[in-house]
Amino acid sequence: MTELKQGLNLTEAKRKLATVQVIKEVNPIKDADAIEVATVKSWSVVVKKGEVTPGQKVIYFEIDSLLPVVPEFDFLDSPRVNPITIGTDNEEVGHRLRTVKLRGQVSQGLIQTFDKVNPVFSNFTKDELIAFMENADEDTDLTELLGVKKWEKPEVSTSLGDSLCDFPSTLTPKTDEPRVQNEPKEFRELKGKSYVGSAKLDGTSTTVIFDPSTKELVFASRNLSLAPGNTLERFLEETGTLDLIKNFDEGVLVLQSELYGEGIQSNRVGIRGKRMATFNIVVDGVRQSLLNSIRIAGKLNLELPDILRLGVTQDEDQELRDLLKTVNKGRSDKNPGKVSRLEGGPLPIKVAANSGVAFNFTVDELVSDVFGEKYPTTGRPLEGIVYRPIAEVDNFNPVSFKVINNKFLIKYDE
Repeated sequence: MTELKQGLNLTEAKRKLATVQVIKEVNPIKDADAIEVATVKSWSVVVKKGEVTPGQKVIYFEIDSLLPVVPEFDFLDSPRVNPITIGTDNEEVGHRLRTVKLRGQVSQGLIQTFDKVNPVFSNFTKDELIAFMENADEDTDLTELLGVKKWEKPEVSTSLGDSLCDFPSTLTPKTDEPRVQNEPKEFRELKGKSYVGSAKLDGTSTTVIFDPSTKELVFASRNLSLAPGNTLERFLEETGTLDLIKNFDEGVLVLQSELYGEGIQSNRVGIRGKRMATFNIVVDGVRQSLLNSIRIAGKLNLELPDILRLGVTQDEDQELRDLLKTVNKGRSDKNPGKVSRLEGGPLPIKVAANSGVAFNFTVDELVSDVFGEKYPTTGRPLEGIVYRPIAEVDNFNPVSFKVINNKFLIKYDE
């Protein structure tokens, strides 16, 4: 794993923040005379009444877009500095798009008709740019062409430790599942399969890599490799998990987790101290099955995010329940809001009742289903649910996607 020390990195796919899309449908909003709701892909966006019609091609800007300061966007909130660029020589200023609620209707993103486009960031005249978009396929990326940046907060805090180099993307991809409203291939590929839906915790993403052949350990935050003595390493030492990791001999191990609790994202989960919920367990490049993930979690004394949705066969469910009895034996189900990880040990792995139904849900059903979910420790809105098959998959071609809770976005996405 010497590549890590050299800071090598794979080119990562950039998120399409501005695309050509087609209006699927337009519907009225109750008690609203001047606005209505349009649908692109599975996103609902409030528009002026009569502005668009079904079948019309438009520009769609996703939430988390930072739109350039041009006259066409003057109607939006005042421009803000992109947090990740604050204090740098290249501060980015623009209009940030976030989830909002208008007349009771959730609206995510912005729809712009072609005639309102500003060509200043392209090499086209306005007429040329309009012609290009009219002839473009649905989902054509316009992000750079329209000068759109990604609104992004910096790392949760530098308290995780000093950085060595970039994230070790040659060894494992960053954890950033696509949103279900984009109807990603992962959503389609899960159809008809046994599935698991795990709680998405509001913390900071971490990665641990251990190569038993060289005994080399790597720690990383969401975007950076961390220097020795970092917060993640200390946490694993204090909980006794680091020694267990160092004795792992089944192959190159990757643990991708959410570190959450006091001092992280306002501790919306409401626990004492810090905890770490591991959502990806990878061995030799293979993201482990649900059963094997639970087995390894037991071996390494790891916590897993609560499994809130489950659709498996009766035989799969029986095997899962038998394994849980073994792994959870001796684990204490003390209230994490009152007892820290160091005081109370790892929490039991919690799995919801089996629905016995293979994955066959619509986007609207999934978005509606997560809306009422809360963190049991605080009653605050749960960030979301991540869906994936129970079978193992290639770690560089995973089948997983997230369903973010709109109630969480409206309340906390600042």
